[in-house]
Amino acid sequence: MLRAVTYFVGLNLALNELNIELLGLFASLAVFSLIIGLAVQQTLGNIVNSFMLAVDRPFEVGDRIEVEGMIGTVISMGILSTKVLDRDEKLVVIPNNSLISSTLVNHARGGGDGIARRISVVVDIGVDYRESIDHVKVTMLKLARDCPYTIDSPEPRVLLVELGDFAKVLRLYTWVADYSDEWVTRDWLLKSLDERFEQEHIRIPFPTAVELSGEEEEMQSGDARSKESRQLAAKRQMTREDRNLRKQRDDTREELENIQEMLRDTGISKEERADLDNRAIELSKTLTMFDTDDD
Repeated sequence: MLRAVTYFVGLNLALNELNIELLGLFASLAVFSLIIGLAVQQTLGNIVNSFMLAVDRPFEVGDRIEVEGMIGTVISMGILSTKVLDRDEKLVVIPNNSLISSTLVNHARGGGDGIARRISVVVDIGVDYRESIDHVKVTMLKLARDCPYTIDSPEPRVLLVELGDFAKVLRLYTWVADYSDEWVTRDWLLKSLDERFEQEHIRIPFPTAVELSGEEEEMQSGDARSKESRQLAAKRQMTREDRNLRKQRDDTREELENIQEMLRDTGISKEERADLDNRAIELSKTLTMFDTDDD
């Protein structure tokens, strides 16, 4: 300690001989250290957050993520940033600090264990007010089941979601196994719906201004009778579809309640509890599927 004091006093005397203020030198060093600290703070933060991302693993290369409204596919994960390719083929570089501090949606994952089981594809379409809802629903359901890209479970659904100014709007829900199939599925469904609606004489209205000079053109009598017959058959089929949907929903809710009761048992093993938790998550997602437009 005495030696250190002696060195300090000697250094101070030597600097005074050179007209250098020791306190001024320390102040300069402090300011310099502050500048360096601020300069590297962001970089060090990105490095630390990269390790946090590596440990937590909220996404992997190849996953489709959404951050602050930007959706894209992760192509690389670095120490300072993560690179994402958006739908316009633009490279977006996101600092790891932003990923840690922002709400992140991973569209590639959906299961309770972090493994995606399905991706929803939602298609809205409006039909003329004179069309039978049941006829339209059956037509849309059949096409969804025939689609080569959709999965068999869950079953597709069609719901009436709006009575608009010009049309009755129906929403088709179906699911694909991988998010890369989303847009090709949507293209197939829209193209097929357009063709099938024309075959079924289902009209899609659009707002327009016209001057009526006579009676509206009606379908030929044979086409009208055929369409009426299909509408009646569709009504019977939709009655069965609705009955099955209600039963599936009730069965799912009952199973979920039973699992929740089992989870209250403190005597079950850790593995059994984990299995029950995962099953409860799946059932909750299924109930949400019945009631909302999210998977």
